[in-house]
Amino acid sequence: MTNDQPYYQPPAPIPQAGQHQAGPYPGAAQPAGTQQPGMYSPPPYPAAPHAPGYAARPTSGLAITSLVCGIAGLVLAWLIVPFLASVAAIVTGHMALGQMKRRPDLAGKGMAVTGLILGYVAVGLAVIGILGAALLLATTGVAILPFLFTN
Repeated sequence: MTNDQPYYQPPAPIPQAGQHQAGPYPGAAQPAGTQQPGMYSPPPYPAAPHAPGYAARPTSGLAITSLVCGIAGLVLAWLIVPFLASVAAIVTGHMALGQMKRRPDLAGKGMAVTGLILGYVAVGLAVIGILGAALLLATTGVAILPFLFTN
């Protein structure tokens, strides 16, 4: 829209008795390029202005890595590789938090904290599982040991 064109155009005059106006009703919009003289169609609404000064903050790649590794460590907890993914989630989560402390323009603190929590939970469950298996083996082994050496 240029400055020499008015934004608002007044409606066409109301036809007097005996005059005929084309279109289904007075003021009806016609398809582009087919508007009858004397017919009014309002201009389109202007685009909404963008809020000044609000640019998207970049997200820390370490925070994303921490979250993905933490999820992988919990979802695939029945393999040994997810234990390593959980350790990676913990390491990258702490690195991401340190990076965000040095650079406040980075986003992703929630992802880093979530990755840390998931990583610690998965490592804790793995340690509990290993200790439980060792305890079970120790108690069962002690109970079975005398029967193994009898003739």
